[in-house]
Amino acid sequence: MRIITTLSLLWICSFTVYGQEPAFRIRRAAVFKNGTAFLEKEAVVDASSGSADVSGYPVQSGQAGGMPPVVTATYPFRPEAYEGAPVPVLFGTTFWSAPGNEVLEVVAGSREEVEKAPADNLARLLQLNIGKKVCIWTKDTKGPINCGNIVGHSTPGDGQSAGQLLLRDGQTLHQFAVHNIQRLEFGEDAVYEEEVASKKPSLRLKLARAEKQQLIRFSCMQKGMSWFPNYHMVLLGNGKARLSLFANLMNDIEKLDQAPVSFAVGIPSFRFGHLAEPLFSGQAVPGFLKNLNNLPGENLAMFSNAITSQRVEANADAFSGAGAFPDSEGLMQEDLFFYELDEVSLEPGERGLFKLLEQEVAYEDLYVVDIKRAPMPWQRTRAEEEGPKNLVWHALKFKNRETVPLTTGTVSFFSREGEGLKPIGQNELSFTPARSNALVKMVAVPDILVSDESTEAGRKSNARDHKDLITVKARIRAVNYKGKKITLRINREITGRFLNSDTDWETSASFDHADTLNALSNATWVVTLEPKEKRELSYTYEVYE
Repeated sequence: MRIITTLSLLWICSFTVYGQEPAFRIRRAAVFKNGTAFLEKEAVVDASSGSADVSGYPVQSGQAGGMPPVVTATYPFRPEAYEGAPVPVLFGTTFWSAPGNEVLEVVAGSREEVEKAPADNLARLLQLNIGKKVCIWTKDTKGPINCGNIVGHSTPGDGQSAGQLLLRDGQTLHQFAVHNIQRLEFGEDAVYEEEVASKKPSLRLKLARAEKQQLIRFSCMQKGMSWFPNYHMVLLGNGKARLSLFANLMNDIEKLDQAPVSFAVGIPSFRFGHLAEPLFSGQAVPGFLKNLNNLPGENLAMFSNAITSQRVEANADAFSGAGAFPDSEGLMQEDLFFYELDEVSLEPGERGLFKLLEQEVAYEDLYVVDIKRAPMPWQRTRAEEEGPKNLVWHALKFKNRETVPLTTGTVSFFSREGEGLKPIGQNELSFTPARSNALVKMVAVPDILVSDESTEAGRKSNARDHKDLITVKARIRAVNYKGKKITLRINREITGRFLNSDTDWETSASFDHADTLNALSNATWVVTLEPKEKRELSYTYEVYE
């Protein structure tokens, strides 16, 4: 006998079969910081006839960033949340191979498959068991109200667990309201599942030679997996620090099961990266052609998050400390660099932190202030007018001596406090090439004050293109209220051209696209200040206005 109460019936009706695991498993992956991954997959297929039919596509739907409609990721992962989402494979990036053989063609389509599915409601369960014997308990009885064979079941038309049940006991027919049924007791021959036919995605592969057990390898660029660098820098004292790099890996699409993963430094250029691969997208021809002819602007990259690209800190000048960066499981391929991990396991919808490298480095304390050029009146914001002026930062300078570059990422600073850690601050570490200097701002300091002022020292009217050439005399004052000697680096940015300074400096200039007469100029002074010492720097520059 099989007894079903209301509670157990709810369990049966809520159970859903999502199908078998995909035939293709990820062999290895290379993950980029822009939400794209290069996935290599493989599966063994029966190609004894020279072709192979594969149920399902070798890619999984997920949160397709940049390819609407976007489906919100869920945690924990629920497959039903992704139904209808596009398969975010980048156009033109698929590659097929068959070791020892040759893939001649790949056709994506669908085929009808029959699967067994549990009855999803009481009405359906009764319908599947017409002619079967059942005993029924209602809410008003302690024992079975009747036993008999199910003759039929009628519903009001909604297909749910409502309506009437017709039961036959010998020559007698009994009718029951389904909503009053509390318990059912079926015989051993009861049916709880039905065969359901549906169309499923499928692939047809044609090979050069027939093979009973043929290994197929497939690779593509796919949206829905990304990583972000997180550095931890623990100050150990005596100019030493422990620098650790973690990969913050986000996986919205497919299972990684002890797969080798390469974490890419740099982002490859994909001219057609906004297009989904037609082989898997199911997109109609008119829609695909419309998207193909509307290429995104090249200048959109300027709005990308700095963490997902690379930025080099300028003027990380001569370094006098010692120390070496660690050897890493890194690999250079053309213009990209990869950090390598041998085994990574991560389910779809999961996030993980994976340590890529760790080593002690030697650093120098440096205090840095950036004096920006004054914005034009229409460029000023309230935050700029009311915010702190000439903020001085405690920065750390160290050298990356080895062959491993440091990618742009967040960096959190800590100091040792007994067996624990004390937080100091957080900032961004810019991309630092191998054997180059790194400079990172750690925390703003209140006890080093820097002010600046400028006055007009001369004017030549209508000097060029109806503009006056103005000579400006300026000075910078710095005061060290710390109880120790410090090194202060002052960076000054102006519109115009620097002329002279009473203190050693380094200057550079670049073209300003918005101003054909004036350059964008930068000057840097490095000075040492004793405790309580005040220092004044004077300089001049000229600008067309």
